[in-house]
Amino acid sequence: MVRRLLPLNHLIVWHVSEQIQAIWLKCAGQVFNVPGNVALGAVYLNPKTDKRSNSDVTESFERFFDEATTASLNFTNVLMMGDFNAHIGDLSEFTDEHYDIQDDFMCLQHARLTCCKSVHCAGKLLLDIAAAGPYMLTTGRGKGDSGQATFVGYHGRHRSRPDHILMTPIFYHNLLSTDIQPSNERIADHCSITACLKVKQGGLTGADMNLEPEHVCHGGCPKHILRWNPDKALQYTEHLENNTEGRNSFLKAILRERT
Repeated sequence: MVRRLLPLNHLIVWHVSEQIQAIWLKCAGQVFNVPGNVALGAVYLNPKTDKRSNSDVTESFERFFDEATTASLNFTNVLMMGDFNAHIGDLSEFTDEHYDIQDDFMCLQHARLTCCKSVHCAGKLLLDIAAAGPYMLTTGRGKGDSGQATFVGYHGRHRSRPDHILMTPIFYHNLLSTDIQPSNERIADHCSITACLKVKQGGLTGADMNLEPEHVCHGGCPKHILRWNPDKALQYTEHLENNTEGRNSFLKAILRERT
C-alpha cells in the first residue's frame, strides 16, 4: 500500500508487471535527496517448491532482471524492495563497478554480516542482478542491518532472510538506518524492513512526514491467524466483491487524500 506521504505530482504509478508480481512507481528524486527521478519497485518472486523447479525460479529472476534493467535505463536511480525468496548468506554482490561506494565506506570493505548462513539458487541470482546493475543490497551492510532473519513463520519457528532492499549505490550515502521490525504473527509471518534516508529539510512542500510504520488495526486484531490458502482464492475474491462496506471505506479514504 502506498500511504499518503507525498503530493500527487511527486509519486505516480509507472509500470505494473504482467510477468512477475511487481509494481513500479515513478518518484521525484528530491524525495530521497538524489538527482533525477527514481524508480521504486515493490517485488515478490515465488520460491522453489515441489511444483516450481530451479529453472522456474531462474526464469522469474530473468524477468525481474529485464524489468530492473528497463527501470535503470529510464531513471537516474532505482530503489527496489520486497520478498525475493532469496538466501544470500554472507556472499557479496560487489564488483569493480562498486569501487567508489566501497572506498567511501570502510564497513563495505568487509564481508557481509549475516545471522542466516543459507545460500541457494535464488540468492545467487539476486546477487548476480545486483552485481550487474550495479546495485547494492542493504542486507548485512550495517546501519542497523546485521543480516537478521525476516521470515520467522507464524509461530516463530523459522529463521531465514528472503527479504531485501536493493538500491543504486548513491542511495547508501543518504541511508541513515535500517530496522527489522518484529513480526505481528497474526498479520504476517515476515518481519518488515524499514529504511530511513536523509532528505533536505523543507525540500518537499506538502509532504506528510508523520510516518506510522506499525500496523494499526482499528477494529481490533483478529484472534485467529490469517493464512493464505490458494485453494480458497475464489471464495476470497467473492468475499472482497461482496464486502460493500470495506470497499466504500477504501474509496472514501482515497477521495479524502485527494482533497
